[in-house]
Amino acid sequence: MPRPQTSLWIYPWDLLDESPPQALRQAHDLAGADAVNVAVTYHAGLFLLPHNPRRRLYAAEDGVAYFRPDPKWFGDGPKPTLSTLTEDADPLAETLAAAEKRDMAVRAWVVCCHNSRLAQAQPELSVQNALGDRLPFGLCPLQPAVQQYLAGLIDALSAYPQLAAIELEALYWQPAEHGWHHAKFGVPLDRQAWFLFGLCCCDACAGAAGVDRARLVAPIRERLLAALNGESLGPASRQAVAGISVELAALLEARLARLNDLLARLVGRAHVPIRALVGSGLVEQPWTRGIDLA
Repeated sequence: MPRPQTSLWIYPWDLLDESPPQALRQAHDLAGADAVNVAVTYHAGLFLLPHNPRRRLYAAEDGVAYFRPDPKWFGDGPKPTLSTLTEDADPLAETLAAAEKRDMAVRAWVVCCHNSRLAQAQPELSVQNALGDRLPFGLCPLQPAVQQYLAGLIDALSAYPQLAAIELEALYWQPAEHGWHHAKFGVPLDRQAWFLFGLCCCDACAGAAGVDRARLVAPIRERLLAALNGESLGPASRQAVAGISVELAALLEARLARLNDLLARLVGRAHVPIRALVGSGLVEQPWTRGIDLA
């Protein structure tokens, strides 16, 4: 029986600071990695780098790309902002070149809908809850422009034929409790309240479910206002949430079906296998682990 392949998730700043050949040597010789999953789009964060030769802290840029996609793939829709790390290098291309010499595989790690930069620049594409509030860190994957953006990323990665696979993270609605910069939630909310607070009820979601948006948001809004006044809403199981209204039940069904449709379209565009890494904010959906689709 062949030995399972071992892969290491890795960030482009670590690769560039140490140099891709040296970083991959460490990954292979010290960690036993046969492959690396390289972040090609990522969100903001503050990272402690214990062994980085150049710095000990790195503040990652928000919602940027760490490769050089051709703008043509995105048409007139949203386009990725390139990281400053791409000004003097293409981290993905350099990693692929170094990996080829070591006979290591490289997978492109794509963060999909967790993108504060795009969500703030084009708030109409972000998650909108029943109270009308927008989540500034999450895109709605049912918005056509968001789907065009994701398709553009897949198409742009086709320019790197040495890729072994593409990993899709956050191909779903970001939950409200994910939080944002110095988020402060002073009211205790139960699981159902948190779910409903981050449940996208935008026009695209209501349209996908084939329901009237006003009828959809009315009972959700009523429950959220009760939760903000200290009431407990109960469990966040699929059965409990779907029982709130027929419109909400239809929305839950449509969300899963449309996500599967979107994933299938992205798989169809890719030149390599795609693995979807999902499992948050879906209310007991089967998307709770990686799904391999060739």
